[in-house]
Amino acid sequence: MGRAAWRASCCACSWRFLLPSPGLWGGSGSFFVFFKRSELLETLVDTVMAVFEKCGGGLRFTFEVPKEGVLQYLDLSLLLGDSHVCWTYRPRSKKGILDWRSAHSKVVKRGIVISCLSSELKKSCLHTLGESFRLQTDRLRKAGYPTTLLSDVASKLLKKVKGSQSTQRDVERKRPVVIPYLHRISHNLKNVGNRYAIPVVFSAPQKMSQICPRVQAKAEGIARNKCSKKHVRPFVPCVTGVVYSIPLSCGRTYVGQTGRCLNERLREHRYSLGATVGGHLSVHCKECLCEPFFSGATAILGRHRDKVTREVLEAFHVQSRGKNCISAASVALSGKELEFLKLTMRVQRVP
Repeated sequence: MGRAAWRASCCACSWRFLLPSPGLWGGSGSFFVFFKRSELLETLVDTVMAVFEKCGGGLRFTFEVPKEGVLQYLDLSLLLGDSHVCWTYRPRSKKGILDWRSAHSKVVKRGIVISCLSSELKKSCLHTLGESFRLQTDRLRKAGYPTTLLSDVASKLLKKVKGSQSTQRDVERKRPVVIPYLHRISHNLKNVGNRYAIPVVFSAPQKMSQICPRVQAKAEGIARNKCSKKHVRPFVPCVTGVVYSIPLSCGRTYVGQTGRCLNERLREHRYSLGATVGGHLSVHCKECLCEPFFSGATAILGRHRDKVTREVLEAFHVQSRGKNCISAASVALSGKELEFLKLTMRVQRVP
């Protein structure tokens, strides 16, 4: 039967009711019935239930009536007075609050406190708010929740209700800049970044997470950075992501960087010596008639997985050697950048 038939029956009986939301229709919905005239409660209840059974299409209905002026409607306790109605938040379920000594995280427990206290503020009228809030805090204390936590949550809810601004500034979240940790230098850079609202964090070359794998690999005899290629003529132990230098018979050096295996890059250098077109190493050896020393003499100047970092380190060594270096840097460094890197190399030895 549609809502029109329900309303017709209500008007005939001189009472009104609130229909549940459409999502509750056909389920366990609750109806709140208002009477327009004062009669005996038993007679009114019988009349209302008769209409519900007639129009309910076979559904079973139960009812609750006020007891000592109090009516429980869902999670609200309605206090019926002569000229007004007060309401307070009082869950129908008698299940206790999660005990503070449980294994749940403090974030979950704090969320329970926020949910309980905020429900009291939102679902209680002004006349019953104080008493309802006190009852809820007593429930939380009995469950073992500390008073300091209740006070902190209550103060923040009070500020939110009053509409006061938060004392903390809303800082836009930015991606931090990561720099290597160097004593005093890194802290000075972080102070400069704070002036311009740039978050700066430090990174360490030797991390705690690397200790166990290294110790285990050494104990089990596992080769570090084991190369997947089988080189016909290995010049040096296999290593990837390095900045290297190749000495020449004329006294000069060639500085380069590679993210691949160093033996593969040295093989390419050796092949370029006999090729028609080559790089700086090939051109210099043909003009100077000198020879590079690959096996046993190639030195590793630095290691890093990031290509840009290797290029900066390569540029530093190229510019530091001046005319004694025959290679060209991939990136250009300013005078201040070069001085900063020189100071960095003195403070911390590059692996």
